[in-house]
Amino acid sequence: MTGADSTIGARRHRVTLMGDTVVQGAGGRLQRNKPVIADVWAEASRSASLTTTDEGMARSEKATFTLAFSAAYLGARYAEWEGRLYRLGGYRLTGTITRQISFDGTLAA
Repeated sequence: MTGADSTIGARRHRVTLMGDTVVQGAGGRLQRNKPVIADVWAEASRSASLTTTDEGMARSEKATFTLAFSAAYLGARYAEWEGRLYRLGGYRLTGTITRQISFDGTLAA
């Protein structure tokens, strides 16, 4: 397999990318909406760590998503994967011929 073929084969996880908008709802209340940007096939991995806090041990979960680039994905602020919602902190662009975008996310509360 070539490098591009192996990357495509690694994208076996279905991920929903979502934006983040705040609109004024009934009675003037602000409502946060997460409109779907796209459902994509991505290479995804999860990691977890334990940290000590004043209340005891706390578990934090992170995930990384890598997929083919589209300009529409730059507006992604959340990703849903395997029933969990992740807050995306930023992105990285890689590749010149086969452009890819990678997101790092933390489990949303």
